[in-house]
Amino acid sequence: QTAMQHEFPNLDWTYVVSDLKGVQTHPSTLLVSVHACASLSDRLVDLAIQGGAPLALAPCCHTIRTNKGYRPPLYSSLTTDSVSRMVNTTKNSNKDSRSMADVLDDIRCRTLEQEGYCVQEATLPSMFTQKNRLILANPTTTTTTTTTTQQRQHQTNTICQQQDFFLFEQRLKKKPTLPQLSIPLKDDPGSIAYCKSISGQAQAEARLLQTIPNHYSPTLDVSIFVPPHRTVEEVRTHIEDLANQCCSSDHQLRIEVELVGAVHVQQSSGRSSQTYGVKYQAPKGTRIQQARVPKQLAKEIHQRLVACL
Repeated sequence: QTAMQHEFPNLDWTYVVSDLKGVQTHPSTLLVSVHACASLSDRLVDLAIQGGAPLALAPCCHTIRTNKGYRPPLYSSLTTDSVSRMVNTTKNSNKDSRSMADVLDDIRCRTLEQEGYCVQEATLPSMFTQKNRLILANPTTTTTTTTTTQQRQHQTNTICQQQDFFLFEQRLKKKPTLPQLSIPLKDDPGSIAYCKSISGQAQAEARLLQTIPNHYSPTLDVSIFVPPHRTVEEVRTHIEDLANQCCSSDHQLRIEVELVGAVHVQQSSGRSSQTYGVKYQAPKGTRIQQARVPKQLAKEIHQRLVACL
């Protein structure tokens, strides 16, 4: 965002990091993508159609391998198997000289055209990129008036249930992803103000830490008997102080302790015990690239804490 503002100071830039699922396209806003790898290009085609938005797409990393997440555009009504057969037929044909990239991009263009888009192909200067095919798709008046956004959303949901792209979704779930946000791309004051309120790298990192805290900050439990003359809160504070003392000078961590569940009273002795969650996290202000605390390090400090207790 800072670089774009420096290069184009007269334009108003908003930088929002999110999963594509939250993007709400609209005819008033151009959807642009440079080097949309593999099936990301197909998802952008679907997003444009869903909201009736114009699209400028530079596809990249063409593949039909399902283990790489490929699935054709939902609105194409094609399956991965049918596309694979089309590609193989082209490879084995002496009359058809098209490459796999040609076949996949033809499907994208045809999908947009059958949804009422006017589609053109252009070429970017090779000095910028060798993957220089550019698909320009502009919705016609018929596209934006005959099908409402709600109808397209319903159509998308119906197709999603029929298509075989669940491997792609499951593959994405294995990696830490940003929380889904609602990102309205309508060119109106309300949508612009909302996007500005969630923009920025710092906010994106904060959302990621909140969504998958255990990936960055391991939490390990410890259960101890609570002395009769101490409260569970006093014990919590004592554990927190002790845990911070167990950190060596080489590992500057921020440790927080919270209560886990209710107090358990042992029937035979009447003694009370409480479980505490000890969270090992990086100091405040640490950039997300250095914010992950290795679980092995947390275990080593936790062992010292338990020994002290």
